[in-house]
Amino acid sequence: MADSISELGQKQKALEELTRGTQEWQEAMHDINSTVMELIDEYPELAEFLQSKDGVLTLDVDDNKL
Repeated sequence: MADSISELGQKQKALEELTRGTQEWQEAMHDINSTVMELIDEYPELAEFLQSKDGVLTLDVDDNKL
């Protein structure tokens, strides 16, 4: 799970580098949202950490809580 969450963090950092609203940003957002939903499907306990900002799903996870 830690590797998957780390990968998600990398995708989120890459999204921050893109111009919001562009096609590239929208595709990256869709990829992130899909990844978050896949993680929640695989690890339902992550649902309590789910957040959304500007349509982008995130997991606000503190490693000590897992």
